[in-house]
Amino acid sequence: GPAAHAGGTAGPSSSAATTFTVPTITCGASETSGVIAGSGIFSSVSNWVSAGGIVVGCDSGAPVYAAEAVINNDPSVLDLSPAPGDTVSTSVVIVPGSTQVVVDDVTQDVSLTTTAAVGMVGTYISNGIDAERAPGVLPVPNFGVMTFSNTSINGLTVKKAHGKPINRKAGSVLQIKTGKLNKAGNQYTETFIHS
Repeated sequence: GPAAHAGGTAGPSSSAATTFTVPTITCGASETSGVIAGSGIFSSVSNWVSAGGIVVGCDSGAPVYAAEAVINNDPSVLDLSPAPGDTVSTSVVIVPGSTQVVVDDVTQDVSLTTTAAVGMVGTYISNGIDAERAPGVLPVPNFGVMTFSNTSINGLTVKKAHGKPINRKAGSVLQIKTGKLNKAGNQYTETFIHS
């Protein structure tokens, strides 16, 4: 599964939110890799995702940073040029008949909201790295360590929502290690281990 603290959702309304700092990516000479950091809501039943975040990775050895919103598997690149060191807050809110994805680059004072008149029932909520990409799509770039704070699931802290840490693996190879929750239950780290 995705590398993130996650919790189940009950019913037609659900939400996910988190805040993080865009990392500086270290790329190998001809490396092509990528993950997304942010928030997502999935359905393992009907195989859709709605998510928002910052895509970080490498394109033929060059670092890439882009903002993206996805509603019901339909991705759109946002008119925002995130930079390493930027503080970004992301959220996804689904209610009957409506989905809203927000990507807010606090550092640049640019907040972009994407909405659609569709509200699917999710089965799984995720905040962290790879909040929308299936493992194995691209190798993981070296993002170092990222901290995710002010993290919530259905308006509750991850702890109160009984969220569980999930590490990203490719087969038996640990790629991203998810750290323990802080005392408040709303902050944790994600650490690059292996591409």
